[in-house]
Amino acid sequence: MSDGELGVKPGGGEVCGGERGFDSGEGPDKVFGHFLQSEDWEKYEQAEGHETRRVSGEGFRAMVAVHETAMGRYLFCPYGPELWKVEGHDLKWSLEQALNSLSQLAKKEKAFFVRVEPTVGFSEAEMTGMGLVRSHDLDPAHTWVMDLTSGQESLLGGMEKRKVRYWRNYQKRGFSMRQSKNPEEIGLLTSLLKALGDRDNFNPQDETHLKRQLMAGFATLYILEAPADFGVAGEDGSAGVRSAAGPVNVVSGSAGEVSVGASGVGSVAEKSGIGAGGEKKVIAAALIYDYDGVRYYAHAAADEKFMKYAPGSIVLIQMIMDACLAGMRVFDFWGMTTSEDPKHPWYGFTQYKKSFGGRQVDYAGTWDLPVDKAKYRLYQGVRAVNRVMRKKR
Repeated sequence: MSDGELGVKPGGGEVCGGERGFDSGEGPDKVFGHFLQSEDWEKYEQAEGHETRRVSGEGFRAMVAVHETAMGRYLFCPYGPELWKVEGHDLKWSLEQALNSLSQLAKKEKAFFVRVEPTVGFSEAEMTGMGLVRSHDLDPAHTWVMDLTSGQESLLGGMEKRKVRYWRNYQKRGFSMRQSKNPEEIGLLTSLLKALGDRDNFNPQDETHLKRQLMAGFATLYILEAPADFGVAGEDGSAGVRSAAGPVNVVSGSAGEVSVGASGVGSVAEKSGIGAGGEKKVIAAALIYDYDGVRYYAHAAADEKFMKYAPGSIVLIQMIMDACLAGMRVFDFWGMTTSEDPKHPWYGFTQYKKSFGGRQVDYAGTWDLPVDKAKYRLYQGVRAVNRVMRKKR
């Protein structure tokens, strides 16, 4: 699909999805992996200034990034190692082989621990039994996924009807959507994320990091635009009504947005070549990664003044439909909470993601394998003191 071209159009009846579902059991060929273990992500880690290493063996392979701290270096294996069953053994055996190999690598690299995040739902007892120590989750320990193999109408039938209705009718309102791989357009998303962060008191992803992801070629930006004068005399005379469209940003859990023109990023007309009389404004944007039959929903935000039109949901449904048409098997919403407490910071966006249908997938979480145990205990002590000091500030 060329830059700027969309696949499934609202109201279409395309048949989509790959040949098999993601929920196909745990056969001998099933690999428990993730995009963060891919060669594309490895190149991105290198562009971010991290050295990387790889190990592999029976039942596993792993990419690690070398991280430096004041106390020394450690190895981080994001959403890894990748694991699969070897005849006569289970996945726990594969992880044990991986940990042995990673431990040897750590000694060679003079790293005092290895941090891992297996995408298999091992129990806490299993993990501690392998000498691992629970750490704060750097990446979510649970995610929400959707099987794309059932076809467009089946997928739409499992979504909240109001959101589907907005998606089917967005072109009638004069909205338009496009894709971009142009790194210079990342500001269309980051300006929305910044406004959301300012409102909800969190630090969004740095623009430079996200720009590098577009430069690396594995990320795609979806952009939803409205006519520049839309809302001046809108359907009810107001474009600023907040709706219950819900959170669209994977980091914050709420959908805050701001007009791009007001953020100093530059108008969409300047960035997309729209001439006078046809100027548009960005009302939602999202960044996705595609890897091995899976589309990952990475970052998104929408303009708060347009929430009554559910712009974030429009973009999300379009990304799902396009992935389905492209033959992908899974849409990964990337991160959720299992908490039922409405006050939990991730509760809102978890409920939002669930409204599109799908199921929960559990990972093991983030764990450390101490290699130099004395230094690791000291490291833990320093971190504990730092946490107490931060709370006192």
